[in-house]
Amino acid sequence: MRKIIISGNEYPIRFDYMVLRALSEKYDSIRQFEMDLRGWTVAGTDKDGNEIMKKTKEPSVRCIMFLLPLMINSALDYQGFAPVDEEKIIKEIDLNFTELAIILHNEMKTCFKSCIPEKKKYDPTPEA
Repeated sequence: MRKIIISGNEYPIRFDYMVLRALSEKYDSIRQFEMDLRGWTVAGTDKDGNEIMKKTKEPSVRCIMFLLPLMINSALDYQGFAPVDEEKIIKEIDLNFTELAIILHNEMKTCFKSCIPEKKKYDPTPEA
């Protein structure tokens, strides 16, 4: 499990389905949340119709403040520890918010990689 150090305190972080559920209850779109977290916007489409992402704004502090306590407390719960007060976590933040957004996004990507099982050769399920 990954860890993050905030004001000298080491906390585990975890982006799992509990975090995903809380995120989906608060935000209309997980995709839009991810784009806001990183400061991305859709700049257009390429010749094949794929969206071209462009970094045009700073990461959303609102998204960071929502996601960080959730990820820490989800990891603590997974390990059998009591949660840490959300305000305590937010008050301790001593990382640059751009750097923190990258750390959180990388953990978010890890979940999506591990949550999507690889299709087995014998799996009759059609491709999406």
